[in-house]
Amino acid sequence: MALRVYAEPSVFGGCEDEEFREGSRRLLQRFGTGRVHLVISGLTLRELTPAPLEVRRWLVEVPRSAVEFLHFTAQARRLQRAYEDAGLVTPRLRADAHHIALATAGRVDYLVSWNFKHIVNHRRIALIHALHLRVGGPSLRICSPLELLIHV
Repeated sequence: MALRVYAEPSVFGGCEDEEFREGSRRLLQRFGTGRVHLVISGLTLRELTPAPLEVRRWLVEVPRSAVEFLHFTAQARRLQRAYEDAGLVTPRLRADAHHIALATAGRVDYLVSWNFKHIVNHRRIALIHALHLRVGGPSLRICSPLELLIHV
């Protein structure tokens, strides 16, 4: 069974960033192997819309058969509110909470991001896991593309 990996938009932007290029491109190549499926959402697409063509083209190059689309469900909405109510994210960072809630409600295996300040942040990840335990939500593994590449 293929791993389901929710890629936050920074992964696509990383393809054109010197620091993150190798990790992003290697991960996106894995989505064409059948062992790893890319999971995205409408928010991902909206955030990529204003990005340069060079960044957007990386999403188009992933085979459609390896892409799954998540919708913002009632469960995801409740999780996003819970993150905000618990102070895990500020209203200014609502999109980050939205990505995390979508990935959690969608029961993906991993959420990957280069956003080390607000998403791939060990303190925040621990608080998110504690909240999931408290509200009975599923667990979510959050990491950078390089951390995931060790396992796939």
